[in-house]
Amino acid sequence: MEKTFLLKILCLTEFHSAYLIFHFGFMLVSVLLTGTIMVLRRDIMAPVAIVFLFYLVSFITLIGILFSEIHNFMIRKDSVIVRNLIGSVRHEFRLRDKNLILGINVGSPLGHIAILYSDKLLLKCIASGKSIKMVQSTILSLGYRSGGDYKVCRVCGSINDLEAKSCEVCGSKDLSIYELLWID
Repeated sequence: MEKTFLLKILCLTEFHSAYLIFHFGFMLVSVLLTGTIMVLRRDIMAPVAIVFLFYLVSFITLIGILFSEIHNFMIRKDSVIVRNLIGSVRHEFRLRDKNLILGINVGSPLGHIAILYSDKLLLKCIASGKSIKMVQSTILSLGYRSGGDYKVCRVCGSINDLEAKSCEVCGSKDLSIYELLWID
């Protein structure tokens, strides 16, 4: 018998945009080269085919990267499950575990979810603000309480005060503000 889900959303893993910028730049250069070859040398089709092949491979790689970063975020009455959409990577967390801390950052177009376990950052996801609000209300209805706003290091996952300019553990200045939810 399949357990019913209280909430199920799609989210994108928060990652550095350098990967996407690299592949987008590669695709843009390939398109410009293809256009230049077609305008300047109309009778040479081999370079056009080769550049188009590079463009196609880059596009498929970009789509593969995006799909590998999409996760299914599911909440049951007793657990939170985060499963990769195309892979077999699956994380399951028991909701009654006192070491589990969920960080919620609700923004208007996009919001963020951070899953911390024993002060270690396990996963950061981006989803729509509406989905994040649904996650927040569902988690609060399951007995979690709001612990206030804190800065969470995006590198090591340590929890810092709001006044902190850099991480107290690793020294990184890459901090994000989250409302932390935990159970007593």
